[in-house]
Amino acid sequence: MTIEHKPPEHPHPALSEPAEQLASAAGSVAVRRPASAEVPQHFSSVDAAYGTPFSPMDQVQQERFDEMVPLANRSVAVERSPDGGERIIGGQVRIDSALSLPGGASVPVAALSGVGVEPGAHGRGAFRALIREHLREARARGDAGSVLMASLTPLYGRFGYGPATETANWEIDAPAAALQVGAPTQGPVFVEHARGARLHEVLDAVWRAVGTARAGTLERAEAWWRVVLAPEETWLGGGKLMVARHGTAPGYVLYTVDGEHGRQGLAEADIRIRELVAADPAVELDLWRFIAGLPWGRTIRWHYAPVDPAALFWLRDPRQLRRMSHFDFLWLRPLDMPRLTAQRRFAADGRVTLEVTDPVFGDLAGRFALQVRNGSGTWAVADGPADLALSIADLGAMWLGGGSSRQLRAVGRIGGDAAAAHRLDAMLACDGPPRAVARF
Repeated sequence: MTIEHKPPEHPHPALSEPAEQLASAAGSVAVRRPASAEVPQHFSSVDAAYGTPFSPMDQVQQERFDEMVPLANRSVAVERSPDGGERIIGGQVRIDSALSLPGGASVPVAALSGVGVEPGAHGRGAFRALIREHLREARARGDAGSVLMASLTPLYGRFGYGPATETANWEIDAPAAALQVGAPTQGPVFVEHARGARLHEVLDAVWRAVGTARAGTLERAEAWWRVVLAPEETWLGGGKLMVARHGTAPGYVLYTVDGEHGRQGLAEADIRIRELVAADPAVELDLWRFIAGLPWGRTIRWHYAPVDPAALFWLRDPRQLRRMSHFDFLWLRPLDMPRLTAQRRFAADGRVTLEVTDPVFGDLAGRFALQVRNGSGTWAVADGPADLALSIADLGAMWLGGGSSRQLRAVGRIGGDAAAAHRLDAMLACDGPPRAVARF
């Protein structure tokens, strides 16, 4: 499926303005594309920002990554000295993708990844320049929003990003992972033996089907799949993956096995679920049964998992499923609210007038009416008093159906009328919280 990129319509054309770009004069910081020869400096500076020593990829890994993130999708921050010299001090990459919204439609988004400025260069505006240039470029390309995974959460709200999905890390002893009698089922699960292009095709079909069923799924290009399924394990996936697929409905699980000969020579293994993707709870439970039924399992660990896994409600003893952590995952920065509104399905009809602030784009701030009729919405400039006052980041946090305007109003992030907050929550409601699986 091809997602169309087109320049957005400006709600306030007279106020339309690009994000501020830092001057490129000598002695300043600027953002530009890196040259091929500068790739090691780019990634070395970003690795330093995360406290990681730089380790070059081998040729095959580099080719896979270059296909997924071409040079045109990378930016570096450079510090220019008075004598005209330049030194790379940070960088970022953009993954072109699409995000599923409630109702199943997808909109183009720019996935921001690997953004960082090396220690010793902080406080000079490089980070701000990188983010603002990314947002300016994404908006000019016609992306409806930008998404990221926040390494440091205080950094991104000031640019209009809001935490739109949550994730959790779960752990359970394998013998305790059995489900109750009568737990829903859709059919058998079998080991998938396809590899290469055929495996990409099989898993991508499942991925797309699940994305239409629940908001928060990022589209994966074939080049992205090649990295996810690569033999080398990286942040993006890969490793010694086992693959199992549902036999009758969209669903698969990627998992790894860390085995050993344990007590009295018995084979034991820690099982790590890398991805479990399912179209509905019954399919998810079937995939869970498959993992729980592996005869040599000792501990099952599921990282970057849903906050509401179906197994939690169907285990014989739910207390045995230990939630090791719970945190934000996908952050959404709206860039084209008319398009985000037109492509989304709403749970209830109604109208709410919103006073929106935006820290980057003046034309995205103002007073707007969100009007929903028969489940379809429009976003338009409005006159008269506002029902609620909020930031563009608050809209990003709520737009996939995972946030609550009532809760945000209760803690003082949103101002305005309580009845309007109830109305907005009813309009944005979804059957379950949005799920994001893809790490980037």
